[in-house]
Amino acid sequence: MSDQEIREITEVELPANLKDHWKSAKASVERNNPGYAIKFLQAILKEVPGFLNARKLVRQAAIMATGASPGSAKKGMFGSGGGAISRQAKKDAPGALVAIEKELEKDPFNLGINETLHDVGLRMNLLDTAAFALETARKGNPENTKVAHKLAQFYVARDMHMGAASVYRDIVKHDPADGAAVKGEKDSSAKASMQQNLTDDNSGIKVDSAGAAELEKASRTALTKDQLQ
Repeated sequence: MSDQEIREITEVELPANLKDHWKSAKASVERNNPGYAIKFLQAILKEVPGFLNARKLVRQAAIMATGASPGSAKKGMFGSGGGAISRQAKKDAPGALVAIEKELEKDPFNLGINETLHDVGLRMNLLDTAAFALETARKGNPENTKVAHKLAQFYVARDMHMGAASVYRDIVKHDPADGAAVKGEKDSSAKASMQQNLTDDNSGIKVDSAGAAELEKASRTALTKDQLQ
């Protein structure tokens, strides 16, 4: 499977032969049996790397299995196969995703491995997966403002200014003297507000246009009836 053939999918788009695996995985998490869930989820992700919901759930299951908690990431640890995975990612991105999940199964908040997942996600155009990787890294390493800045800039690049503003705001909470974060939060909040206003305006235009179209249609229909009469 080439990088180009892989895209992010929703649960509705999940292949029929994997739906039972997905159902069993969710049930296993609910029953507090994360090890069983991880087996199903790893199998799903091997077949459909773009199924982000499975990636999120397998991370949740790994957190349950390892007892990891936000802020508990091992400092300076990249994972036993981190270097090899980085090299593999440059040659075989889909294969690297499988190796990445094996590492994150043992250490779900690992900073280096999650950043590698982000890089692979970017290369494969799995942008929501790339964002999730940095969100996970940030959650496990709340004091690491470098990864938070990277996430905020990623959101800015995607015109997701509300998300960027939230990340910058969190950085400022940890480091009020971070001038770049203060400015970033201000700029992103302003752009997010502009986006919201534009969305509201466009929604109104769409409604008005639709209404006008209906009136015009009704008018033409009435005219045709008069002519027929």
